[in-house]
Order: sequence, then structure tokens, then C-alpha cells
Amino acid sequence: MTQPAPAPLAAVPPGANTFERLATGAGITSCSKALRTLGPVLTGPEGGYAVMLMANRVAPAASAFSASIEKTGPAGTTFVSAFFSPGLMGGCDVGYDTVSTWNKSCQDVALQDFRYAQPLNVIGRNISVLPYSPTHHVYLIRMPGGCISINKEMLYP
Repeated sequence: MTQPAPAPLAAVPPGANTFERLATGAGITSCSKALRTLGPVLTGPEGGYAVMLMANRVAPAASAFSASIEKTGPAGTTFVSAFFSPGLMGGCDVGYDTVSTWNKSCQDVALQDFRYAQPLNVIGRNISVLPYSPTHHVYLIRMPGGCISINKEMLYP
């Protein structure tokens, strides 16, 4: 029994960042504009991150895919989980969560790092939410000796 030959891989765009090169190498050709514009925002500078992709092995160019990113910066290590989904009318829907730990109270994180001056809304006893917009929230989870922040945003074309 013969199997069809794999489709040829797309050419990597000139000036592509590591994230774009990895996606193109996996056969992902959809969402290239989103990768070009949002990739550097999600990853930070070249050399300061590592990326792992999850994509449809049969039709990577026509399916949603996700990226798990470990990035380092002045505040320490941050985990980013992002998804990219080709839209029905072209474009690409994108969503991401960044998870960071802080060695200070959630109130201080809200005031100092997210510059959020309003009183914190509380979901339950331990999680507060900073509602920046209907599609962008930051969740703050109290923990002994600090705070965990989860920055969640949905972006549409």
C-alpha cells in the first residue's frame, strides 16, 4: 500500500523570527501575519525564549495550532500558552495566557506591575480579576509569600 508524499514545506519568509521559522517548518502557513506581528510580543527578544508547537499532523495549514513558550525577562521566567486559529473570513483568531509568579502581594502586583488603580474584583476567595476589556483579563491568585498572575487575552482580525 502506498502513502501520499508529504506536501512540500513553505518557504520561510525573509527576516522571520524563530517562532515563524518553527511554524513554517511544521507546515503551518496559515496565520503568518499574526505570527509576524504577535510572535515577538508573545516571545520577547530572540534568544530569550523556547517554543514548542502542537499542530494537526494531517492538515497543519488549515487547522488551529498552539504554542507553549518559556520566556525569560527581568521579572523571571514566564510561561505563555497561545493558540492561533485560521478564521472563516481569512485572518487569524489568536488567544494567549501568560503565567508569572511574583514575590509580592497580588494587591502590589495590580498596583505596581499592571498599573491597575481600581479596587480588585474577586471571583472567589483567592482569585481577583483585573478586567481590562471584554476580551482581556488578568487573574491574580494569592499564594503563600506572593502571587501568581494569569494574563488572558483573545485577539480577532
